[in-house]
Amino acid sequence: MPQISRRAVGNAENSALGIARTTQSYETQGKIDVFLHEGLIDDAIAALGSYASHTIIAQVVDVAIKERPEWAIQASKKQAESIMDGGKRNTMTQLPPGSPKAHKAYQTLNRNDEWQAYFKRAAATAWAQVQTGSTSQGIK
Repeated sequence: MPQISRRAVGNAENSALGIARTTQSYETQGKIDVFLHEGLIDDAIAALGSYASHTIIAQVVDVAIKERPEWAIQASKKQAESIMDGGKRNTMTQLPPGSPKAHKAYQTLNRNDEWQAYFKRAAATAWAQVQTGSTSQGIK
């Protein structure tokens, strides 16, 4: 079996990273995977763009919670609120997927009181939406 030199492996890794950084594409999953594998959280965040799926955003949030908790909070809240505002939640007891991630990011920053206040506002808004059948009130 042929041996692959460390230099060749390093060049391949640099090449993949270079391609991920310079390629403009609507397909973000591969780029995100490369950036997260390399520990480049800021690059992964920048690569998300405005049309990334909830799944890809959640993948980046999971890694970013410790190093970029402010960003993780905002991204998680945005996801949770879009789900609630879009009426994609079936019942009052079903939490949007972003909620636990936002909670974890708030805990990372020792801002549990702020999380509790946000969560109470979100629950009140969701309850009002259930009562009125409306999905466009947003969280104040």
